[in-house]
Amino acid sequence: MTEPIVLTVDEVAERLRIGRAKAYAMVASGELPAMRLGHAIRVPLAALCEWVERRTPEVLALRESVEPHRPAGS
Repeated sequence: MTEPIVLTVDEVAERLRIGRAKAYAMVASGELPAMRLGHAIRVPLAALCEWVERRTPEVLALRESVEPHRPAGS
């Protein structure tokens, strides 16, 4: 089965492992691009992937600031 090109907000929440309300808030604020198809809200898969890629450097920097530095060979 092929990957869908658009996702429901519930599918986005599931993929990001966040709550449904948080996913809707991200869409409502414009943080995560979405489109309306009638009454339905859909998030393009490409937009979700781009959002994750943009956030990756932030996550890595946060991880480095929280995790203690381990010397090589430990």
